[in-house]
Amino acid sequence: MNGKIDLVEQAEHGKGISQKDFFEGIPEITVNQSEPKREDGKMSNEATQETRPRMAKLKEYFGRNWRRNYLTKKDQIVKLLDELEIENYEFIRIASRMLIDDDRCIVIVIVKETENGHLRKIVIDTKLGSPTWQQFIDVTYNIGADSDVKIIIFDHGFLEQDGKSDSPGDEFMIWNLVARNNRCGVHTYLASATGTIIDGKKMGVSYLLTEGPTDCEEKNGAQLPSKEEVERAGFWRGCYHFVVGFEPFEPEDDIIGGSGSCYCAGRNLVTTPSWTDMGFYMNVVGMPGSEEVKWLWEKRRSKIEKHYPGCPITACKRSGKPYKIAVRVSEQPFTDCIYSTLDEKDDYAEWVSYHERRFVDLIDELLEDFPGKEKLEHVHPSKQMEYL
Repeated sequence: MNGKIDLVEQAEHGKGISQKDFFEGIPEITVNQSEPKREDGKMSNEATQETRPRMAKLKEYFGRNWRRNYLTKKDQIVKLLDELEIENYEFIRIASRMLIDDDRCIVIVIVKETENGHLRKIVIDTKLGSPTWQQFIDVTYNIGADSDVKIIIFDHGFLEQDGKSDSPGDEFMIWNLVARNNRCGVHTYLASATGTIIDGKKMGVSYLLTEGPTDCEEKNGAQLPSKEEVERAGFWRGCYHFVVGFEPFEPEDDIIGGSGSCYCAGRNLVTTPSWTDMGFYMNVVGMPGSEEVKWLWEKRRSKIEKHYPGCPITACKRSGKPYKIAVRVSEQPFTDCIYSTLDEKDDYAEWVSYHERRFVDLIDELLEDFPGKEKLEHVHPSKQMEYL
C-alpha cells in the first residue's frame, strides 16, 4: 500500500455516528503501594483480597461513557501496538475517532515507518461483546480499506444485549476471516481487551491476541474475496446456520462460499437454495445429463408449477444437457437482507428454512414415481457441488 493518508471523518455503517471528536484521556493513575498491616506486622487478609487483580469489562473499567476515555492518548495506543507486537512504527497522532451506537468505537491512527519515514494508517475497531462481521467488513472494505494495519478489538466479557446490532457476532468465524485476510497479505489483527483493577485502582487495559499476520503463512496468489462475498457469507454462516442448527465448521473450512443446506433427494440429486439480486430460488441439481432432472422437467413439471403458482421455473443446461431445475420463489433481492437488522436476518433465515423443507418434501414425493431409480449408478453429492 502507498503512504497516502485519506482521513475518514465518519463511519459508513451504523446509527448515531458522531463527527470526528477528540477527548482528553483519563487522568494518570497512581497506585498506593502502602499496605495496611495487623499489629503483629503481618498483612491482613482484607488487604490481600483488596490487592488481588480483578479483571473488568471495558464499560465497567471506563464507565458508562467508556468511549470518551478509551484509546484517546498516545500511551494507550502505543501500549496496544506493543502488546500485539506491531513493530517498526512510530506513533504520530490520532487522526479521528468515530462513535457508533453506544457499543463501538473506531480510531484512525497515523504512524511513521521507522525504516523509511513513510506515513501509514492504522484502523482500530473496538466493539463491546463478540467481534462482528460488520467490524470485519468495515476495517477491510469500508473505513479501513486504505489502512496498512487493521485491528479488531472485542470485549469478550460483555454480555449486555443492546438489540441494535445489524451484524452477527462470533469469535471463531471472525478469526477465520482474519486468518484469510492475512493469507492474502492484508495485515489484520484480532484481539480481546480486558481492564485490570487492583485495590480499586485502574491499572490499564491488557490485550490478548487471537489471530495476527504471524499466525498464518501468506500464500502466493491468494485472492481477497469481494465485499459482496463476505456480506453473503455473513448471512449464511452467521445467521442461517445458527437458526437451522448447523454444526460448527472446521478451522480449515472456507466460510466465504457459504450457502444454504444441501439435501439429498432421491438417489443422485441435491436440493439447495440460492439467493441473488435476481431473487430467491430453490434448486434441484444433478450431474449434466441427469435422467432424474430430465424426467422431473418433462414428466412432473406441471406438478411443480401447481405447487409454485406464478413462480418462474427454469431448466438449466451444461453443454446442452439438463442438470438443474430452478424455481424462483421470490423476486426479493438479497440486498434487502444484507442491510436488515440482525433480528430481521434471523427472520429471513427462518423463511429460507421453511421454503427448503417445503421444496425437499415436494421433490421427494415426485421422485417416488421415477422409473428404474434402483438401476441408476450412484453419484456422490460432492461431485455435484460445482453445479450448485
